[in-house]
Amino acid sequence: FVRWSQEEGDWENRTNINGRNDLLGFSADYNLNFGYEDSHFDSPEDLRLLLTRRAWDHEKPMLGGIRELRLGDVSSRTPDLVSTAANGRGISVSSRPLRRAGAFDEITVEGTATPGWEVELYRSSELLDFGTVSDTGVYRFDNVPLFGGTNQIRVVLYGPSGQVEERVEEHQVGNRLLSPGNVEYSASLVDVSDNLISFRDEENRHRFSPSYNEEDGYAYNAEARVGVNRWMSLFATGSRSVARQGKEKYVTAGADLSLGPVSANIEAYQELGGGRALDARFLTNMMGWRVRLRGQRMNDFESERVGYEDRAKVLDLQGSVAKRFATGVGRLNVTASANHEKYQDDATLSRYEISTDLSQSRQSFGNRLTAVLRDRHLDNMTGQTNASFRIDKKTNARGLLTYKVKPYFELGALSADIDYKHSDKLSAGLDVRRNLVSATNSIGTNVSYDFGTFLGSLSTNWRQGRGTDVTLRASSSIAPYGDGGRYIMRSHGMRQQGALNSDIFLDKNLNYIFDGNDEPLPGAALLYGKVESDPSDENGFINGVMGASGNYQYAMLKEDSTGNPFHVAAYPGIGVQMRPGTMKSIEFPVIMTGVIDGAAYFSDGVPVPGLKLQLVDAYGDVVKDTLTSFDGFYTFELVRPGNYIIRSDPALEVNVPTRMVTVSPDALFVYGVNIRLLEKGGLPPSTLMVDADAVQNNYMPIMNTLVRLQNALRGAV
Repeated sequence: FVRWSQEEGDWENRTNINGRNDLLGFSADYNLNFGYEDSHFDSPEDLRLLLTRRAWDHEKPMLGGIRELRLGDVSSRTPDLVSTAANGRGISVSSRPLRRAGAFDEITVEGTATPGWEVELYRSSELLDFGTVSDTGVYRFDNVPLFGGTNQIRVVLYGPSGQVEERVEEHQVGNRLLSPGNVEYSASLVDVSDNLISFRDEENRHRFSPSYNEEDGYAYNAEARVGVNRWMSLFATGSRSVARQGKEKYVTAGADLSLGPVSANIEAYQELGGGRALDARFLTNMMGWRVRLRGQRMNDFESERVGYEDRAKVLDLQGSVAKRFATGVGRLNVTASANHEKYQDDATLSRYEISTDLSQSRQSFGNRLTAVLRDRHLDNMTGQTNASFRIDKKTNARGLLTYKVKPYFELGALSADIDYKHSDKLSAGLDVRRNLVSATNSIGTNVSYDFGTFLGSLSTNWRQGRGTDVTLRASSSIAPYGDGGRYIMRSHGMRQQGALNSDIFLDKNLNYIFDGNDEPLPGAALLYGKVESDPSDENGFINGVMGASGNYQYAMLKEDSTGNPFHVAAYPGIGVQMRPGTMKSIEFPVIMTGVIDGAAYFSDGVPVPGLKLQLVDAYGDVVKDTLTSFDGFYTFELVRPGNYIIRSDPALEVNVPTRMVTVSPDALFVYGVNIRLLEKGGLPPSTLMVDADAVQNNYMPIMNTLVRLQNALRGAV
């Protein structure tokens, strides 16, 4: 972007380069920020680079059972009472399945995005927190609480040019138990004193991390888990943290428990050369309420997370409940929580919070009220109210109001945003903010246009007493997702996405490869997860960015996209795992199906209504079933080419001779296959003993032989 400030009377230019690429089998995530300010070039301080290699859930792990390997600028989680995380250059490995929750009832939500974008964090529709993407292109929310069951965590990003991006992930609490005898491990080693690639001089190197210690900047953590039985898993950790107070070492041991409706986690801490701590957590559902309880007791225990000396915690009690109600005006979410802390100097701090959220299809309202007590006396009570509206298909609005209730009532800050999207190309926005304490205002406007290859915008921001800033922005994304792997430019970000080339064809000879008389299928579309591709061209080819990269998803044919209702995919789906910076290519065969119909009669010619018939393939599997109508008519639709038998449902115990039917590419529609039902006792008794298994095993080979003979005779004629 390029910005002119009336207050400073100067120009500022800043460029951010961030992306993901494939590098030697790793996914490379990088960020570089530099600019021109105060009439001189502002050289970059750091190049953030993270290399990640993963073995997804159905793939074979790497050497040593590793399922995830990360190198470069690593963020490593440590035991909860030690510190939040260790960040810096290093390495981490894990054998844990990637979809397993990282913590019992808390997670860290982090990601990469364009610096300066606003970030909102939601649990379902409840606004939990908000912030701004840092200059290094990273956002991070620590200790996000989860409840038992499935938690939908949403991150909504708002760009300065009216862009809106939403990222959704689901976290399942209570699935940390390992099967008996199964072992998992993770380990990390991080130098917290600097980034992997740094442009700082030695004098400023310590500014990188507030926890930097000149004596030794290395932190590490190792964890191992083992499944004991169906209701218990054991684990142990060893870690070293680096903080301003020095370096400390810790070991822990604990258990994950599943006790009926209650999930529990108990962990004992030992600070080497120091004190001890015990952490116990419980999750359950009670009368529709999701309940979360936690208790921590410390004895001469000190850490970056717990505190040091007189400000070290000795007791921490937490509890929260949440429930969702269906009301006549929408869905109401209610969450109440309490937290009580006691410190070494006998000081106490208590926090009580109640949050409500009412949402409908086009609007939502939320309010959070927080009371803080210090040494059992009410210190302050604050709140925030948020609302969002979808006024119409083109216009959205959102607002936020902060206020204070105690020690006196006072309105804090009010902000309101309105975004208008005139078309797929042109959008505009208005941002109004007022500080109700200082009685100062600011008004921002932006207009953006999507040029296809880049997004351009012009924005202004007037602040009372400081004048006007004018900013011109341009953003683009480049990726090797074009024909033949050529690089293409798009206005929307492709950093989180992968690309898929697909050749869709009508497989006439049923060998699942494009050859012979097979024909391309124009106009067909695929579904990759929830993302729909563009229609295929006249050659049956699809080239496009298909969606978020990650675990395997199945590419499936979109129903009725070919225009022929008898077209079906040869496979239910083709598993594809896309990685950023790489293009995946697949052949997607489609086959033509047919119809079998006829009627069922009694031996005297009377129609048989309501008779359940089954279509059985050459492997003895029931592929379709149907009921005869009032006049005895039946039909099997979308039948793939092959040899079948038609029989009545064996559970009916009726005497219906089976019929052999062949559906071939040359004869897809087989009509008039009539079924005659013989009444019980209608056949003379027989003394011939027949082995049912032998009949089942030999019937289909005999039938196939007869079909080949019939085809040979037809060819001879």
